[in-house]
Amino acid sequence: MALFTPSASPAVTVKEIDLTGGVPNVQTSTGAFVGNFGWGPVGEVKLISNEQGLVSTFSAPTTDNTVDFHSAAYFLRYSNTLNVVREADDSSARNAVAVATYGDITADSTVQKIDNLDAFETTTIDSSDVCSLLSIQAH
Repeated sequence: MALFTPSASPAVTVKEIDLTGGVPNVQTSTGAFVGNFGWGPVGEVKLISNEQGLVSTFSAPTTDNTVDFHSAAYFLRYSNTLNVVREADDSSARNAVAVATYGDITADSTVQKIDNLDAFETTTIDSSDVCSLLSIQAH
């Protein structure tokens, strides 16, 4: 507290010095988050700049991942970038599956786990799966 009147005691000097440290600007800070999301690349760092980007990359929140999703979304409300990684998926995670339908006959190809684009590009398809799908369409 500053004193605006001179001190009545001799040789006592009162000075007010501001020693507060600087607070970093949150909008220029980049955060990192690993979360449970129902969709998106697994184990791959994605730079997200807003909540719409979070939804388009990792899908909208569900009851299984609402805490993780909203934690990341609230950080993005006060910052402009967040590095997000989807953790190893669990049983509620979704994956794309090829399905062939001909009339009332449906054949699912072998379900293969595809984590991200790199995993997709290195995945090989069993030729017997392709032949069985083609034979259904030939009937």
